[in-house]
Amino acid sequence: MNGLIKGMPEFINIIGKQQHSTHDSALDIHILRVLNGVMSNPKYESLPNSDKTILKLAVIMHDIAKPEGVNDANHPNTSALYADNIMQKYSFNAITKDRIYELIKNHHWLEHYNQGINDSKDTAALFRHKNDYLMSKIFCEADLKGISDYIYNLYSTLLSKENQTPVEEEINNINKNGQIIFTSKIIKDELIPRTEYKGKTYKVINFNDLPSDFDLEQFGFLAGTTPDNLRLLIHTAHTAENLRVTNHISDIANESFLCTSLVSLKEKATHWNKRFGVCLEGENVNISNASTSNQESLDKKDFKIFSDSLTNKNKLYFYRETLPKMVKSELNLSDDEYIQLYNQISETRYESQIKDDEIYHAGDKQISGMDIKNAVKKAGDSILQNEKHNEVNIYNPKTKAFIAKTDSIQEIPQSYLDFAFENNLPVFILGA
Repeated sequence: MNGLIKGMPEFINIIGKQQHSTHDSALDIHILRVLNGVMSNPKYESLPNSDKTILKLAVIMHDIAKPEGVNDANHPNTSALYADNIMQKYSFNAITKDRIYELIKNHHWLEHYNQGINDSKDTAALFRHKNDYLMSKIFCEADLKGISDYIYNLYSTLLSKENQTPVEEEINNINKNGQIIFTSKIIKDELIPRTEYKGKTYKVINFNDLPSDFDLEQFGFLAGTTPDNLRLLIHTAHTAENLRVTNHISDIANESFLCTSLVSLKEKATHWNKRFGVCLEGENVNISNASTSNQESLDKKDFKIFSDSLTNKNKLYFYRETLPKMVKSELNLSDDEYIQLYNQISETRYESQIKDDEIYHAGDKQISGMDIKNAVKKAGDSILQNEKHNEVNIYNPKTKAFIAKTDSIQEIPQSYLDFAFENNLPVFILGA
């Protein structure tokens, strides 16, 4: 307890806090019981250390905003928001923080599934990250036991394999058309050259000034990145104020679901050919679909629309087949074999994360890392070559740079430069 309070002083606020009558212990005791139940579950040991950390932190904070003595059905949401604020002081990466947030927000998933609030498709979308469904079941079992023996005995059968098989099948259906796109990543933006302009200092890369084989590792990109193989996801907007809104909603609590375009320095068509925007980074499991078509991705961009496009509940699902179909054809994979491959590489965001000589298994097939990279790049480049634009819909992306399709910084309106400066964003000049 002392160690927990030292690392997370906010925990002091729940010590001795009484819960509603269903619970037979105070809130701090309940949380410690759940943590003990999670860590003593044999399935917990099968998780990688990174996922163990995510699960432990989610458990510690899952009821942290719960009010005293009342049954508050909204406490998963408020606890997730509170936890999101707490997590800002820790050095975990954005993916880790977001997964902790989602596990807390959805820790009553079994109740919602049992009551028909969410069906198997909805539930599968909640746990689209690798291992999150297993983690949620370990969490849920321990949470039920941590309430009381009576509650656990009443609801534990809902966690049986028979009852959970439909969710597992829907997770496989999501992965059957799992998206894989390689983009370029800045890992050290302090290496980006500084440019003095109108009394301010900006971090600027003018790609017009660089040869196609220039080593962009010098400017903080991952090793092996060059202007020739640069790939970026770009969301454009009519005004700088629109970009401020986009930047604001990159917080997972805002449930942003955005349409972007995959661009290179040679092929940089964007929606309506707008010239200014932001470079976004996100996870493959958060890409719902990608194609050369304008997908008419609806005005309301939230998790519901994203979830429905993952699970064949809306018209956007049609576009979800575009990239996986190409990869399956290139590697001669069945749907089941692709699911197996995707489960191994779904967390891969950058080409350099796959070694050329590494062997992956899909059914009876052995596939080299080089073959996988070539197939994924070929599929991605095929949508780049559309004369109008391509559309990649992605949930909860993070803003990484300001983008200008101009030849110089002088051609960028001051309102956009102000946006980049205010948010300490690098300025990428891609050429007109």
